[in-house]
Amino acid sequence: MLSTLPTLRIGVMTLLSFGAIVSNTFAANPADVVLDVDGKIQIDNQNPREITGCWDSDENAVMFYRRADRTIFASEICNEPDETHHGLGLTDKARALNYYDFLNQTRSEISTVDAPVVLGSLSGYNYGWLKEFLKLDNACNKFDVLAFHSYHLGVAPDEIDVAKNAYHTVEQWVNFYREILENAGCEKPIWVTEFGFTTQDYDAEKAVSETNQTDFALKQLVILLGEGVQRVDYFNDLNFALSEEGADAWNELVDKLTGSKFENFKMSGEAYCPRETSCFYDASEYRNDSGKSVFGLPTAADEIKTERTYTFSKDNGARIFVSWETGKPGIAILESPFSDISLETPHANAVLKIAEKGIISGYDDGSFKPDLQINRAEFLKILVEATKDSGVTFTGSNCFPDVKSEWFAPYVCYAKARGWVNGYGDGTFKPANPVNRAEALKILANAYGWEVVNVGGEWYSQFANAALSKNVLLPAEAKDYGNAQNRGFIAEMIWRALGE
Repeated sequence: MLSTLPTLRIGVMTLLSFGAIVSNTFAANPADVVLDVDGKIQIDNQNPREITGCWDSDENAVMFYRRADRTIFASEICNEPDETHHGLGLTDKARALNYYDFLNQTRSEISTVDAPVVLGSLSGYNYGWLKEFLKLDNACNKFDVLAFHSYHLGVAPDEIDVAKNAYHTVEQWVNFYREILENAGCEKPIWVTEFGFTTQDYDAEKAVSETNQTDFALKQLVILLGEGVQRVDYFNDLNFALSEEGADAWNELVDKLTGSKFENFKMSGEAYCPRETSCFYDASEYRNDSGKSVFGLPTAADEIKTERTYTFSKDNGARIFVSWETGKPGIAILESPFSDISLETPHANAVLKIAEKGIISGYDDGSFKPDLQINRAEFLKILVEATKDSGVTFTGSNCFPDVKSEWFAPYVCYAKARGWVNGYGDGTFKPANPVNRAEALKILANAYGWEVVNVGGEWYSQFANAALSKNVLLPAEAKDYGNAQNRGFIAEMIWRALGE
């Protein structure tokens, strides 16, 4: 049973700079369009249209998409004109011709509505109809947006299962339409105006649990935005009704992506339908009931893409990474305030975690520079910030001959006062010197009060052994003690030392 749809922040806000989530509410009377009491275009019974159709009645010709303030931002003309049961004809060619006339006449009736015209949202599968329509005279100039309905019932949006109505993945679906438009010289924005994953038992084979519905919806939203779909519209409570927990997950994702733009898409595994090769078969270009893939795609039993990562960048240089593994539930959302820290960056998790705590910060250009060598003064600043009590401020100067009143003086003097550092034999601290692994481990041991046992060997062995016992240093890292350390690895060791 479907739960009550909780408050979702969709339909009232801009989601991304290139798109938005829109609700499916419309039909309040604009002053410049004559509508009946139900919000449909009023019919002039004395002068009926020669072309009827669109759910067998031109009363249902137009749906107005509205913003929260009720202003119209798009006019959709005839829902799913590619379907035979909508009264426009039995063949692709007949429906295309009739819709072409229907579109022309309807556009003239709403010409005073200053909003893009959406080519009646397509049902998803009938690519042949769109090709026939685009062959007609000046057809490309008759609409502003191509919209379709991407129901991927009972199947995750990145999987294929021909038994459950999924003959291709969602991103292939988008690219089928984009390829047709490009081949016709008609590049248009693409919207998805209906999508959903039913939990109803009227079609048990294609129904999913609410948990899966939420999981699929989040993944499909990211896939669609990642493939350049500019607007995404859920359908209604029948096919899209999130639980309270699901709504929270949806809103969390939407909030993180707000103000972002799509940057790139990376995945590992086999790519089924690369854009440079056509996915179409001339003989049959829309779904049939044969149980076979009509696009030459693999069946569900074949190996499919595994790891996916989508990257969204913000105007301030921050980045959002959304990733998951095909066939497994859940998505990971990683926010990076740094322009040069991504999921693939070594020690990324540690850098981002301690940045979130305010322990480290980046440079003025928005970068973190994880590979940059860190000097002794910088290391102490990070360590002091990681160990100090909340709200503590530092003062101090002139604690070493080469540490006077510089920005780092309070941190160095704080560390000296607590016995973390003693300086070199000549009495200096050498704040600009790169810190090496041995020095870093000794300072960490002093700062955290680790039990240190001198078992002989190199002077730093006792500190390395203590770090190994605390899992601050991993066995594979127990080497290169004389090498200068970079900012990324220092962040990693401090994050491990925090033990969170």
